[in-house]
Amino acid sequence: MILSVLAIVPGLAGVVGVAGLGARAGGAMAPPDEFGAPPRAQDLVQVRLMPAVAAPTTPTTSTSPTSDPKPAVAAETSVKVVLPVVFTVAPEWHTYWPGQNATGTPIAWTVSMGPGVDQRPGAKVTVGTPVYPAPTRYLGGGDLLDYALTGTFTVMLPLTVTHAAKGGTGEGASKATLPLRVKIEYLVCKDSCIPGEVELATEVSLVLAPAGDAGQRVEAAGGGAASPHLRVEPLPAGLLKAAWSDETPEARLALVSTPPVAMEFYPLEDGPELIDSVATGASASGNMLLRFRHAAKAVTATNLTAPGKPTIRGVVRLGSGASAKAYDLTLPWGEQPVTTP
Repeated sequence: MILSVLAIVPGLAGVVGVAGLGARAGGAMAPPDEFGAPPRAQDLVQVRLMPAVAAPTTPTTSTSPTSDPKPAVAAETSVKVVLPVVFTVAPEWHTYWPGQNATGTPIAWTVSMGPGVDQRPGAKVTVGTPVYPAPTRYLGGGDLLDYALTGTFTVMLPLTVTHAAKGGTGEGASKATLPLRVKIEYLVCKDSCIPGEVELATEVSLVLAPAGDAGQRVEAAGGGAASPHLRVEPLPAGLLKAAWSDETPEARLALVSTPPVAMEFYPLEDGPELIDSVATGASASGNMLLRFRHAAKAVTATNLTAPGKPTIRGVVRLGSGASAKAYDLTLPWGEQPVTTP
């Protein structure tokens, strides 16, 4: 599910050191050389890690039960952090959002412990669902529609980092940090596609900053006013209404915006398949009819809780230009949009 980044990030703080292991440190993108050699992926996409921010929760500490009144020799400390990953894609090239792309594959993430962690028992890292900005529609040859990410944008990578430190809650634990390796695989495309891969290193502190520390705010769009990407927000009340029709051979969802504005829908890859996304995924009138592959089990007005009913998942963009906004849309079949007051 796409979440509002600003619902995660404000008021967070953390300590991270960053060092690239294969990414270029900055500067302009390198064009093809004078002999016409094809560009390399690392010249078309630059990736860098920003300092992580710790989630605004208190670390959980657990020890093995013991009758000994002395402090336990080991304590498991777990913190949640958000790691901003900034991409800069060369002009006229694009990579892929995790939607129902006709041709491209989305960015893949692998996070593992860095060197020296074998001396730290219980150390592990769990990757959550990355938080992306809204994509743009990219129409290739024929009716091939992809959901593209271009220019400069930021992906927020949620991590849960656990460490069993010697000394329990003593001084040794309070200084604990863990090195991480972040492997990122992507496809960058223009007229043709080039696979790319980069591995970056960072060190995450297991100590949260004192309460009240404002921390670092990070925008998911990442590219400022010139970025074509919008951060995805929770859907406010009253902006959308839904009408459902479960027919054969397809199921239909009509979305109506209030007031009527231009609309686009970007389906996530784990939702029901959107039929004819080129024609049905955009509307200038504020009334959009989306068609999906028919569910295996029909859902009717009297049986909305039938097992196996689909859930529409994606992002809806309302408006255009500077007034455009992007909202999360997670909608169980037959229900009205879940909204926030």
